[in-house]
Amino acid sequence: MKNCFVTKLKGVVNDNTLTKLGYFNVYWNGNTNPTQDTQTLQLEFSSDVVAEIFDGVGEIKPGGDMSAQGVQSISIPANTKTMLTVVSENGCHVRIGGKYDIKVCETRGSSHPMEVNISDFKYSQASILNLFSCEYAKGSINDIPASVYSLQVGGNQNLTGDLSVFEGRTNLTLLQLNGSKDITGDIISLGGMVDATMLICFNLSITGSVESLMETLHKNGKRTPLNSFSMYGMHGRVTLNGIVQGLTVPTQKVDFSENSIVIKNYFNDSVVASCSVSGGVYTWTYA
Repeated sequence: MKNCFVTKLKGVVNDNTLTKLGYFNVYWNGNTNPTQDTQTLQLEFSSDVVAEIFDGVGEIKPGGDMSAQGVQSISIPANTKTMLTVVSENGCHVRIGGKYDIKVCETRGSSHPMEVNISDFKYSQASILNLFSCEYAKGSINDIPASVYSLQVGGNQNLTGDLSVFEGRTNLTLLQLNGSKDITGDIISLGGMVDATMLICFNLSITGSVESLMETLHKNGKRTPLNSFSMYGMHGRVTLNGIVQGLTVPTQKVDFSENSIVIKNYFNDSVVASCSVSGGVYTWTYA
């Protein structure tokens, strides 16, 4: 082995917040009014794992029972969805095994005062990462593994990355990215998501035209509806009929058929734009 230097140094690392190999860390911020909905992650792994508080003062409530006696660690059996409910007045770190074996990681209910790094799951077999109500998600969407088919991240985010990571991805059925101005890219990269029922990108620094995305989805074979669709915000420049989709644009839904695409207001079903398809030519009209 060339150009290799090996040495032994005696010493001790006292930083308990460092991540161990095969583990990921989640930080629960302090909360003086905790409820099951605000304090719980629902997790599933393909192997038996252990979750333990290792830095700070807090308790794990077994089974999500807020009245239960608190413990410092719990076992999570393989292939079993398990609620990890953590209560701390001043904040604590929780170390969770099974970093590469995680299948599901999702929040429940209302706003969650916890910090999760989605880049921890880069080399995992995760299928569902639904952290929409997680207040402090961070990391890069470029690290989302190809196995994920449901991805929701929202709230006060510190996410980065580019939508091009989703180019050619056909397995995503749900995508929701909210509030991260450091996420960039053209929405045309989402054109392979023919099985998607929800596509929401809010307050990202993204560009592109809604018409181009819809046409690409249709050309790729999408015929099932988008039940919820939004591409708007104050950072990006996504357009429909040449008009930037700002904060006042309501959520929409989109119906696809062999010969048409119809974009409607999600709340009252009024038609916003429609497109006739004939001989591979897409002709748009607007309300």
